Amino acid sequence: MGAQKTFTVQVLPKEEAWNLFREVAGISEEDTNFLSTKMAVVNECRGLPIAILTVGRALYGKDETSWQYSDIPKEAIVRYGIGLELFGSIDSVGEARDIVHVHIDHLKKCFLLMDGRSDGFVQMHDVIRDLAISIASREEHSFMVKALKRWPENERRGDYVVISMICTGMHVTLPHNLEFPKLQLLRLESKWEFPIESPESFYQGMKELKVVDLSSMYIQPLSTSLQCSTNLQVLSLLDCELVDKDLAVIKALKNLEILSFTGSNVEELPREIGNLNCLKLLDLLNCKVRRIPYGVLSSLSKLEGLYLGVSFAGWDVVEDGKDMTLTNACIAELASLPNLVALDIYVPNVECWVWPRDVVFLGNIRAFHICFGKSSRYIDECLYPPTNRLALNRLGISRGVMEILELKLLLKITRILRLSSIKWVKHNIRDLDENGFRHLLELQVARCLDLECLINTSDGQLAKEAFCVLKTLHLSVLPELRHLWKGPTQLACLRSLTDVTVYRCPTLERCVFSLAIARNLVQLQNITIQECDQLDVIVSSIEGVEHEIVSAAAEENEIQFPRLALLVLNSLPNFTGFCKPMMAVKLPQLKHLELEDIPKINCLWPASENNYGTIIQPLFNNKVDMLLL
Repeated sequence: MGAQKTFTVQVLPKEEAWNLFREVAGISEEDTNFLSTKMAVVNECRGLPIAILTVGRALYGKDETSWQYSDIPKEAIVRYGIGLELFGSIDSVGEARDIVHVHIDHLKKCFLLMDGRSDGFVQMHDVIRDLAISIASREEHSFMVKALKRWPENERRGDYVVISMICTGMHVTLPHNLEFPKLQLLRLESKWEFPIESPESFYQGMKELKVVDLSSMYIQPLSTSLQCSTNLQVLSLLDCELVDKDLAVIKALKNLEILSFTGSNVEELPREIGNLNCLKLLDLLNCKVRRIPYGVLSSLSKLEGLYLGVSFAGWDVVEDGKDMTLTNACIAELASLPNLVALDIYVPNVECWVWPRDVVFLGNIRAFHICFGKSSRYIDECLYPPTNRLALNRLGISRGVMEILELKLLLKITRILRLSSIKWVKHNIRDLDENGFRHLLELQVARCLDLECLINTSDGQLAKEAFCVLKTLHLSVLPELRHLWKGPTQLACLRSLTDVTVYRCPTLERCVFSLAIARNLVQLQNITIQECDQLDVIVSSIEGVEHEIVSAAAEENEIQFPRLALLVLNSLPNFTGFCKPMMAVKLPQLKHLELEDIPKINCLWPASENNYGTIIQPLFNNKVDMLLL
């Protein structure tokens, strides 16, 4: 670029970054208004001087609203892109989603996007958004993005390609004389302020529409002129109140690939939806659908993603040897969908006549959120694709769970597993996946009244790298649980574990971890143990406990948890200390210590020694919040 000399610009330390930002953004030392928001903006600049200067100057003299961020659903970007055919020859929803996520990561690195409030969202700062709208609104791009109380008279015809409008207080009827012959994407959002009626001719002048997204609106009814948009590929009604629930107009949209009613009051899926031969994604999460006519799902031969969740639980029954007329969708229909790879469903009854034992399709599923068995805690989380969550409730392991063909294939790729009120009958977690849950990130086990041992390796067998990515372990209300791990614990690999909660396990004996396991818990950040009547210590190296083979490492006189920040011990009547035999414990990152109702404890761990004699081991550094009751 013609520079005489190149200089390396280093990342600024936090204090210098804040001082530079205050200077360019015009923030005085006395100004404490929405300080945490300002600090968050600085942190997002990651110490880069060019980012600090750019953002700081843009926010100079602005009020608090200019410092806020806008959340953008990642899935909306995916669906818009598919509808507008931005992915060229890419034909699957999954591939399109992968491309979008790559672009999002690139934009984050350029500081044009940031992480959103959850995994499903990204954020764009208002300054960046205003700049993007300004560029997109230029004549060559033909975008109209506005928030208005009424549709402006001078904006009722034109060559817009995209219209995105927030209708704040818009009066009862949308205009009927709109002419947008080049319009491809229409997004309208209200705030449920007024019922908005679409005249019969509303979509008449929008024949090139490919994406229609209506959000938070009272709709009465869905305009019949929508069937004129024969190129429509995406139709989304998000959190809409359908005053007239007649959706038969959708049957004319033969090219529709994505149909979403997320959060809208759709109670019955029209039978005509079965005629949408191009449909790849059907989303009914948070809808409370009572009926999906039999044959509709099996007619959608190109369907790749089906998102029903808890919205639909009325799977019809099929009894062998009985000639029955089915009125509702049945599980067997899903086996006739050759392209189905993403699935979010709730099956409260897993009896053989609801889930036939010969149904084979789960082996094709790559992304899922599935709940088998009745649950009052199952909720629709609207994650796309689902993060491979599996919940098993009120079932038996030998009969029920293992009788579902291909379930073990799902367990091999499950990332979050929740087991509640399961009848184990001498089984343990290891019996569910002989490969050792190599992809499992989170394990929750609750209210299993006969579970005695979480993982049993008494036979000396355990798959290599079993549980190697497990981060969260949550055990609650397990009245018969005596051992977390029974057998040689050198076989265990829990190096990724960050959070451990043990609650109401009254017969849990001796310890939570063997020393062999504990020495590998270098990522552990939080330990919470409550109401475990028989628990003696957290860590034990006593020979015989869990058949532990004492190694040379066990003879070291200290143990360290380098990242442990929170330790909560509550209602432990037989708890005597952190480890046995007693040894020094180092917790350099401990921030919060809570001890309550532990009558037998004298000290958590003893003093340590060096060449000069005994040194009292500090319980924690001076930044620890402590509660002793």
